Amino acid sequence: MYPPISISAEEVNYLVYRYLLESGFRHSVFAFENESQIVHKLDEYRALEVRPGQLITLLHKALQVIQVEMHMDDDGSERDCEAALSLLHPHNCIIPSEATKRARSKAAAAAAAVEAGREATPGADGATGKKARGAKAQRKGRGRIKNAADPQSEDQGDMMDVDGPNQTTLDDVIVQVQANGTTDAITTSTDPVITLQSSNERYYVSAWNPVDDHLLASGSLGSVVGLWNVPSDNGALSDATLIAHESDEPNNEVTCIAWSPNGEYLATGTKDAKVRVFTKKGEPVLSFAHPPHGIGELPHNPVLVLSFNPASKLLASGSASGTIIIWDIDDNVESYSSSAHTQSIMAFDWYDATTLASGSVDATVRLMDVVKGTQTVLSGHTKDVNDVKWDPYKRWLATCSDDATIRIWTRDRAEPVVVLCGHERPVLTIDWNPKPPGNVPQLASVSLDSTIRVWDATTGNCIYTMSRYVLNHCVLTYSPDGRYLACGSDDQYLYVWTSNGHLVKTFYGHGDILDLRYNRSGDRLAVCFGTSRLAILPISSPAAAGAGGAALPPS
Repeated sequence: MYPPISISAEEVNYLVYRYLLESGFRHSVFAFENESQIVHKLDEYRALEVRPGQLITLLHKALQVIQVEMHMDDDGSERDCEAALSLLHPHNCIIPSEATKRARSKAAAAAAAVEAGREATPGADGATGKKARGAKAQRKGRGRIKNAADPQSEDQGDMMDVDGPNQTTLDDVIVQVQANGTTDAITTSTDPVITLQSSNERYYVSAWNPVDDHLLASGSLGSVVGLWNVPSDNGALSDATLIAHESDEPNNEVTCIAWSPNGEYLATGTKDAKVRVFTKKGEPVLSFAHPPHGIGELPHNPVLVLSFNPASKLLASGSASGTIIIWDIDDNVESYSSSAHTQSIMAFDWYDATTLASGSVDATVRLMDVVKGTQTVLSGHTKDVNDVKWDPYKRWLATCSDDATIRIWTRDRAEPVVVLCGHERPVLTIDWNPKPPGNVPQLASVSLDSTIRVWDATTGNCIYTMSRYVLNHCVLTYSPDGRYLACGSDDQYLYVWTSNGHLVKTFYGHGDILDLRYNRSGDRLAVCFGTSRLAILPISSPAAAGAGGAALPPS
């Protein structure tokens, strides 16, 4: 006997609320959550981790059950029917003709014969069709792999088999769920989505070359970094250059990657505390390691953050132990080091060629002059500092923290000039709008309270608030022209808003969205899912923005 079924009005209301939220009906969400009083149950239901699109999933399953009920005879036999079944329209069966039945039967038999031939027919080399296809896939995806442990290794290196980059339809890897009918909406171009795939790797970080719009670097949980040449049109991708990071550690994950501003060097950091630098062609240049630091040190002291200075001469690296090393790329020497931070380094951003801002789990922000060796401590946060970013004109430094605040600093003051309050849980990351409307400094932030806020950084006022579901991880980035804000999280959804808070695109990815990167031109968006696939989404936008809809007012 089956257990009883329980359906409550509050559960139905929550599913409707989620559907409205995921579909971008912001005003309706605002009204519905207050009229239904579901707002008082949100924390309880969010803890259940209801999957996105759950209402549609349940309706689809209900239709499947109804379909079986309507087309099953008393003796258990199934009646053929060609009519579609919908949620609203009455269903009238259409019985297929005998000719249609014979045609279907013949087609099914032919398909079965073809499939049997593929699996069992030997090829010219004696291999079965299935094995032959596997060998062809390996040849197509084969790339050059270089030994990163030896800077003198030859270009030809050993070979490693990976699945090749594919051009797929949008639905194969990321599905467009909803697009508001605003005149300033971005569109997916006619180019196919490009999928970079490897059965042996799990991509979770990427970086576009800042000079070459078609060169993308990818980092994985394995010990391999990929360099991919991405075409600007429908042309085929060339084989990737795959850089192996040899180590005594069995699982030497690539933890971070960074390009130099001149586009000539790629730096990588790994779990074994090593930093390696390569040319844009993947040729090794130099390497160095972070030493142990303090007592009770992490056994591996992984490198967590990398950043080149604007002159592309100095490379800053920060580790889990709190050490910072500045390396001179031209002279291949350590030019500065610091152990002032007592816990993991979470973020870097250069003010100029010699001044570096750093944020740490020790709740402090430091401004370091790496030439003079002086430091200024910016105190105020009470918990982990998760991100630090200078505004595009280097007037203000924004920092965000687990204490749910964002603080705005200037270079010459040790106290914040503005404290942005409004988030209720840890603020994960921030991003400045590179070209804000009216030249009013705008800063976007995302928090574990499931909201994205856009702030006027000079006054501290929240301009817009956008809701989205966040479990533990979320990333956001402005487009290079500043007109769009993209955000993805571990709910597998990718949202795109205009700079004034209008939702214009919603996509559903086939995995948690761990990283988002626009290329320099803003016509490609790299999306990492933490799986064996990395998608490059072709993006285009109109020449002028329209009025669009309205955003949820700040709260």
